[in-house]
This record gives sequence, C-alpha cells and structure tokens, in this order.
Amino acid sequence: MNEDKWERYFQSIPTLGLLVRLGGMLSLAMVLVSILSVPLFQLLGFPAPERLALVLLAAGLTYTLGKLNRDREKLLRKLLKLKPAA
Repeated sequence: MNEDKWERYFQSIPTLGLLVRLGGMLSLAMVLVSILSVPLFQLLGFPAPERLALVLLAAGLTYTLGKLNRDREKLLRKLLKLKPAA
C-alpha cells in the first residue's frame, strides 16, 4: 500500500474504530511481553514465574487504562486531528 491508500484507509475508519484497533494492538503487545517474560523469570530463578507474568500483565493493563483515562481529552483531540473537517 502506498501513502494515499493508507490515508484513505485511516480516513474511512470511525474514531471509535481507531481506538479499538489501537487498544487491541496495545493489549496484544502486553500479552506477548508477559508470555515472553515467563522463561526469563524462570531463568532468573523467580518463584512462580507464570503468576509473576500475570501480575506484570495486570499491572501494565491497569497503568495503561489509568493513563488513557487521565489523558482522554488529549487523545481524543489527537484522533480528531486525523479526520478531515466535514
């Protein structure tokens, strides 16, 4: 895809759709980091590495949701800048 096709694609998605896609990608990244942290925690000798990975995931999601909630207006302004003036 070239620049124009990407531009048309993002313009065609509603703002809520952008939020859902971004949130999904962010959540997926956090889940992958948590999964990949289990062998690292095992290697470092932590007890119950699976539980520690779940705590890492829960803490990351809680922090991210809290930050998004605090900066909600700022995020919405940035997303609305992506949309053309109607």
